[in-house]
Amino acid sequence: MAVHTTGKEMERYYSGRQQAITVAAGTWVVLGVFVDGWAHLNRPGLETFFTPWHAILYSGAAALFGWLILRTREARSPDRPWVIAAAAAFAVGGAGDLLWHEFFGVETGVDALVSPTHLLLMMGGLIGLTAPLRESRDQRLEGFKAALPVLASLALAAALSAFFLLYASPYTSDAPSMALTKIPEGAPGHEAAELPAVAGLAGYLITTAVVVIPLLILRIRGLLPFGGVTVLVTVVATLSSAVNQFEQPLAPVAALVAGLIADLVVVAGRSLAQPVQLTLLGAVVPLLLWVAQLASLGLTTGVEWPPELVVGVVVLSTVFGSLLALLAAMSPRTTGRVTPA
Repeated sequence: MAVHTTGKEMERYYSGRQQAITVAAGTWVVLGVFVDGWAHLNRPGLETFFTPWHAILYSGAAALFGWLILRTREARSPDRPWVIAAAAAFAVGGAGDLLWHEFFGVETGVDALVSPTHLLLMMGGLIGLTAPLRESRDQRLEGFKAALPVLASLALAAALSAFFLLYASPYTSDAPSMALTKIPEGAPGHEAAELPAVAGLAGYLITTAVVVIPLLILRIRGLLPFGGVTVLVTVVATLSSAVNQFEQPLAPVAALVAGLIADLVVVAGRSLAQPVQLTLLGAVVPLLLWVAQLASLGLTTGVEWPPELVVGVVVLSTVFGSLLALLAAMSPRTTGRVTPA
């Protein structure tokens, strides 16, 4: 028998206080993930599952999923199956993580980011964190304050995705600070010499997708107010940089400045056709973000890449972001749905 939720129930369900609790619990989880990552990188000798860092993470997850299960039950929300699935995935991942550590030891490098149990935790976390996005589907939200819960949830989801891709992040890589060793193609050592630059280039493209995709979702749903780009890119840059103790100290500031300029450009382009608005968003964010990040890197550790790589990675990321936006604009579900923020 289908259970229907009344408009009054959903209005109460989507109240500001309810959403603030969801975002607060989600922030608890994401901070726990990054603190745990920081500990594994900077506190050698962690050979047990039972650490203060895991306590922060798993207590946050208990708070998030406990809260979501309770409120979806009270409101008879259609999101309840997603919440149950996310909680189950996280619980199985957590139990599996405990057994994995007991049998195989504690991962400390890139293996930790691709461990099957950790990926299961990531999947559960992403579904839980994006609950406000799914819940807002039939709600009319206007202004920064009303859109903030959805914006915050996607910023947290982007940060969590960025964490599991830290091995390919411009905020943890020193690739641009390494001079490109030129060995002729076909000569011994050619591929090994170019590997740091290749990995660095890939990192910019991957992180472009991490920040652009959620921004496109927000824009299509009409939930990207002025300041939205700034919030998302600054959260991702700050948390990613914090894991290695801010080896790029100006990266968060660079992201903040780039985000503010991008917000201004997006607002200025709101009179344009819908596909053009999305393409502008997809292009301007990586363009400004990586110009600012590379400039901040040049002011601190220095940039040793040749001009071809420096300019090329910015252009390539801009084109990639534009293509992501064009794909979003071409979707039948998107056509005619971009609403003013």
